[in-house]
Amino acid sequence: MKLTVYLEEGCLGCERARQIADEVERTNDTVDVEVLDLAEATVIPEAVIAVPAYMLDGRLVILGNPSLAELSALIDEGLAAEGRLERAEKT
Repeated sequence: MKLTVYLEEGCLGCERARQIADEVERTNDTVDVEVLDLAEATVIPEAVIAVPAYMLDGRLVILGNPSLAELSALIDEGLAAEGRLERAEKT
């Protein structure tokens, strides 16, 4: 599963979005995390109309910052749909 977080310079919530992405990357080895700045992105999905924007496997799931628990629940739902619910914690 891939989590892509879109950010933009000057965005008030984007520093927190980076922290959330770092935490997901640190604690969940079943998710590939990518953080993209809109200024550097070669392709911006039409669904990204504001930042921060969180996409799971190319599907917009959240605009704005979720709680870590909310994002983790969405990741778990996606993994369950893929039949990969068991999450191995990174050490």
